[in-house]
Amino acid sequence: MAHLRPRLTDRDVRAAVHEQLVPGLVGKTASRVLDEFQVCLGEGRVDIAVVNGKLHGIEIKSEADTLDRLAGQRDLYNRVFDTVTVVCGSNHVDGVSSRVPVWWGIYSAAASRSGVRLKRIRSVGRNPNVNAEALAQFLWKDEIIRLLAEAGVRKGLSGKTRRALWPVLASAYPLEVLQEKVRECLKAREDWRPAVPLT
Repeated sequence: MAHLRPRLTDRDVRAAVHEQLVPGLVGKTASRVLDEFQVCLGEGRVDIAVVNGKLHGIEIKSEADTLDRLAGQRDLYNRVFDTVTVVCGSNHVDGVSSRVPVWWGIYSAAASRSGVRLKRIRSVGRNPNVNAEALAQFLWKDEIIRLLAEAGVRKGLSGKTRRALWPVLASAYPLEVLQEKVRECLKAREDWRPAVPLT
């Protein structure tokens, strides 16, 4: 009878991702790496986000997970991330491939004698449909007002809510410029706890 090994958990795969994938995304750039990063006002939470010249999202689907939430996560991540990678158990590769866009990268995670081995299944591409207003939702009100001032929009802002300012900011910059501005804000924040502690 074959020995049944324990299934890889989220914690197992997450550690491998931080060790094997994240350094390649960071390289020598000024970067911020965030676990449990909330998107779309907390509607979703990507497992790992890397912020530098791109906004990268990494979603983990371990062997012990299901794919029940993937369709909803896909729709949220497609709104804000420049690139997305799914790292999944080998039992999920086919299911993930059929549920995510062709520009999402896919890695499989398998147990090996030396630990967790990650294997690239599909190379990552660039998101063609980032949503400017969803990007604006990442920002605090003072950040929005500062960026609007830099764009020459100064009047009648202080009394408006963040929600009212999102479309204003989204239309104040070309998308590529706004993406850069949002990334710079996320990297520059101090005393910021965007994630729940991992238990």
